[in-house]
Amino acid sequence: MKDDSGAPLAGVTLQIKGTTSGAVSDGDGKFKLTVPNESAVLNVTFIGYEPQEIPVAGKTEINIVLALSKKTLTDVVVVGYGSVAKRNLTSAVTTVQSKDFIQGASTRRYSKSTVKWRA
Repeated sequence: MKDDSGAPLAGVTLQIKGTTSGAVSDGDGKFKLTVPNESAVLNVTFIGYEPQEIPVAGKTEINIVLALSKKTLTDVVVVGYGSVAKRNLTSAVTTVQSKDFIQGASTRRYSKSTVKWRA
């Protein structure tokens, strides 16, 4: 799995058309997938790239090159819900409340030395 400049793509989704079976490419752009028959078709998708449908046609090795999509994302909204026990966390988590935001506009300039971060 590579982009059109030859760089490997990690995280590309491959799904056997008409099924829930699939795989995701690794850090080297490689994937391993067992297909039910030789007439299987792979749906290949990755954000920012054109999706492809690739017939397996009895091949045991498939080299896929993805082209950049001509469509652009204008907005990205991240929404998180749920809860996790603190002992199960493997990443940074913070809570932001309305009092943490600056109310109104500020004309004061900040330098790195004057900004204090709270954990």
